[in-house]
Amino acid sequence: MRDFLLVGLGCLMVALVVADVFRTVLWSGQGAGPLTGAITALGRRALPLLSGDRRLRSAVGPVALLAIVATWTALLLTGFTLMLEGQPDAIRTSGTKQPVDWFERAYFVGYSLFTLGNGDLAPATDFGRVLAVAVSATGLFLLTLSVTYLLPVISASVASRSFASSARALGDSPEDVVLGAWDGTRIQLDHQLRDLAAALGTLAEQHLAYPVLHLFQSSDTTTSAPLAVADLDDLLTLLDGVDPPVAPLATPRRQLRSAIATYLETYGSQVDEDGTPTVPRTHRLDEAGIALVDRMTYERTLDDLSTHRKRVRSLVGAAGVPSR
Repeated sequence: MRDFLLVGLGCLMVALVVADVFRTVLWSGQGAGPLTGAITALGRRALPLLSGDRRLRSAVGPVALLAIVATWTALLLTGFTLMLEGQPDAIRTSGTKQPVDWFERAYFVGYSLFTLGNGDLAPATDFGRVLAVAVSATGLFLLTLSVTYLLPVISASVASRSFASSARALGDSPEDVVLGAWDGTRIQLDHQLRDLAAALGTLAEQHLAYPVLHLFQSSDTTTSAPLAVADLDDLLTLLDGVDPPVAPLATPRRQLRSAIATYLETYGSQVDEDGTPTVPRTHRLDEAGIALVDRMTYERTLDDLSTHRKRVRSLVGAAGVPSR
């Protein structure tokens, strides 16, 4: 009975890892598996607590990524070792054909998992031979998919910082962006808004494919994607207060706001609706001679966007990024 339970427990642990890898790596866009999801959730709870320490906050993502791969490896190693423990005669020494202990079974699983092929231990039963093949195949599968998972996540984190830099290059504040694009006749931001919408849409899809990407937060506010998204949303809100004939075209503005909404959805319930966001001021635009909509129309727009803007601003807190 004990041997059956050990083999069953080992099978469950291996199956859990395989299911987690399949859901996280292969089933793109469907969220993380149970193990990866649990580690990611712990990291997301840690980010707000580390908002005062930029270096620790920026380390959460890499640590979580390593923890995911380490968890997969540890559970596979333990699971296969439990299976061998349930079949004591499955592995013997190559020379003397003596039975092996727990440590030697773990050693056999370890070097088979990483395909080292030392050969000082060998399968002695059909069960041992089948399991040896399964361990080697799983090791090859795990190593290949780990690399497949690690590289795109790191690449996406670089793209996230690049997006934030591009958004910040427009100006230090929404008012500065608008005034910098004002040519005396019209606010020339159509191409910039369209390009940022495309980049943010791609970034949102990467967040859906790799939920752990939420944990990769920059130590510099100028390259923080959540802060850049919040500032861009403030820019769009400010542009809602500009008279349509002089404002950027409606289509790129709509595209960018849609991309922001999609990006918000990737954070799920972590983004709440508490707090009151700062109202973008239009007095500097008025002083520059930019035509504005009437005050009541602008206030109605702000009321309509109230819930959305609260969620956008709370995104910054959920990411553990101190507001500028």
